[in-house]
Amino acid sequence: QAHARPPPLHRPQRATGQPAPAARHRPPGLNLGQTSSRSPRTCSTHDRSPPPLPSVRTPTHRRRFTSSYSAGSASSTAQTPTPPRRSLSPPRHRELLAFLALHPSGAHRDAICATLWPESRRPHNAFHATVSQLRRALTAEHASLADLIHHQDGHYRLADDRVSVDMWQLQDELAAFSTATPAQQEQALRHIDELYQDGLAVDLVGDWLESPREALRREVLSAHSTVIRSLRDSDPDKAMQFLEIARRLDPYNETIYRDIARQQARLGQQDGIPRTQALLETALAEIDEHPSGETLAFFDAVQKPASHRPRDRR
Repeated sequence: QAHARPPPLHRPQRATGQPAPAARHRPPGLNLGQTSSRSPRTCSTHDRSPPPLPSVRTPTHRRRFTSSYSAGSASSTAQTPTPPRRSLSPPRHRELLAFLALHPSGAHRDAICATLWPESRRPHNAFHATVSQLRRALTAEHASLADLIHHQDGHYRLADDRVSVDMWQLQDELAAFSTATPAQQEQALRHIDELYQDGLAVDLVGDWLESPREALRREVLSAHSTVIRSLRDSDPDKAMQFLEIARRLDPYNETIYRDIARQQARLGQQDGIPRTQALLETALAEIDEHPSGETLAFFDAVQKPASHRPRDRR
């Protein structure tokens, strides 16, 4: 039976007075010809099959709860009305939930402390205080959320019979994508994009998140690469749509802009190529960089008459 879908994920807004985010840098480039070597998760989960859009299958006893970050948020649903939602504003609350979301089978307290409080003189005290505060916040949201975090012998995990995590759904979609047919992959990628949105826990700045955040970003981009290759000749308009999504996910990747320009040339959209080049130059200027000489030469060549354009070697 399908029930109401959890609220859509959203990009957190920075409140007035908060410090500006750290300066952006260009992440390692991803060639859109790459394929993913990802293996499915081995941990067992409860009710985490890839959700059919636009509804999500969830047990009826779950209660709605949404934290304020994307691709790593937790929610639960119920048929009864939901009380007004309070934002879990303390970063440590969100970091703890994000860490547990990244470890569905749970983690030991020592591992959590080493990750979230690496320089604290009393990390266990900080950890237990955060867990206590978080439980109070969840209980204030609804009494059924008091036991959202399970623990036994120092091992902590999210109660997967009470909560639905978008990160788990995204991982399941990515696992299913790797074995799907090309037609299924296109639909699966739309689900992936809806779940991924802006990335993993985009409102958190902990150094420990950089590695899983980048790994997830590259995996989502790899799925785009697969679909774009399959559509490049058969449906160039759809290929262009997914290229534009890939550009938003990886705005400093020159290869993506070159692929867009190449596709525009195929579609006869010559007027769009200079705009694509301008978008690249504007994006790189944000991080004080410029397109490579190779990329500039490509854009110059691709705008020439068809007989003088660079050959498409892929």
